[in-house]
Amino acid sequence: MSSDDKSRKLNRPLSFALKTVGLISLALGFAGAFLPLLPTTPFILLSAWCFAKSSPRWNAYIHSHSEFGPLLRNWRDQRSVAVRHKVAAAIMVSVSIATLLLSDRSAELKYGLSLGLSVILVLLVFTKTSKP
Repeated sequence: MSSDDKSRKLNRPLSFALKTVGLISLALGFAGAFLPLLPTTPFILLSAWCFAKSSPRWNAYIHSHSEFGPLLRNWRDQRSVAVRHKVAAAIMVSVSIATLLLSDRSAELKYGLSLGLSVILVLLVFTKTSKP
């Protein structure tokens, strides 16, 4: 067996893992478009990265998607997020934080998740905004 064959076999499990993470992340990104507790953009960016490393077919799909394609091209070309995506994400994250804080969950869960969502919100605010 040549060293090329060995590297392909070693990469096959990694490729499978990346594709799996990409599909899960894509599903969470789709769900995040409708559910207030899930941000869409980070999951779509993660799935795009995973697919770029593991699956040309899924990579082409996500980059040609009518909603996610422009977001990914903005990120790839300018490392920026469109204003409408920033505003939608900021509103959803803020509503999620408010909902968590008003819930009757344990204090550790409420404050832990709220802190995590706040970090996402701060990163979102300081991410470069793409030009129209």
